[in-house]
Amino acid sequence: MSQNIVFDADLAKRHPINILLVDDNAINLKVASRMLLRMGYEVDQAENGLQAVEAQTRTGYDLIFMDIQMPEMDGVTATKTIIKNFSPEERPRIVAVTAHAMKGDRERYLEAGMDGYISKPVRVEKLIAAIQETPCKTPVAMAALAGIEDANTAAAESAAPAAAAAELPVDIAMFGEMLGMEPEDAEEMLPELVELFLDDSAEQLASIETAVNSGDLDLLRNAAHKMKGGSASVAAVPLSKVCGKLEKMAIEGSLDGAPEQVTEAKAEFTRLQTWFNNQ
Repeated sequence: MSQNIVFDADLAKRHPINILLVDDNAINLKVASRMLLRMGYEVDQAENGLQAVEAQTRTGYDLIFMDIQMPEMDGVTATKTIIKNFSPEERPRIVAVTAHAMKGDRERYLEAGMDGYISKPVRVEKLIAAIQETPCKTPVAMAALAGIEDANTAAAESAAPAAAAAELPVDIAMFGEMLGMEPEDAEEMLPELVELFLDDSAEQLASIETAVNSGDLDLLRNAAHKMKGGSASVAAVPLSKVCGKLEKMAIEGSLDGAPEQVTEAKAEFTRLQTWFNNQ
């Protein structure tokens, strides 16, 4: 039996830190923001590494959740820039957030100066753990912390995702567990995010097909990576898996079987559209 995460709505009161979310995917930003808001955190957002560096310079943060693959400036470069520009006492804790699962990636991020690693789709307990490991350092956070009585924060238990229902293109139970919501609440919220994903991803799907037809490995890797992460964030498990296969093909430099995977991706995208239109 699956187990729902119980949000600690007062966590931000007991552990007030300034948080910046950095991701070029609007769905990922919205999902993570909703999770953090339920813990009492109102977070800032940036869409690429360049904006993250500017935000850190302008505002200063205790914790930055940093996507890796972004336009303008990637997450690794942004991290190195922040480390260069800020002393150890001033610099934020930076946690990599990425759909990449290639061997050696975690070590590469840590070598770049990042303090931790979270894989997509992001789960509530991983956010809580990152928050609890982050000290309050910024003046705003320190001021908020003053006078607050120390309390032990309940540890969130990891919930095993339910198996995806074969007849649906989305796993509503998994989505609810990722956000710590009851199934009925997840079912009510999910269509809003699926609509955003569909609007944002049609161009990516077209890019995937173009890349396979032209043999453009870089375009395929980037488009498939972004679509894999976005679909995982709305628990569109079958679509996320096929996009992951296409991304792996691009990384390995072999497109054998790629046209069939594109056909499957298009079919799953259509199934997702049909599901949304029936809501």
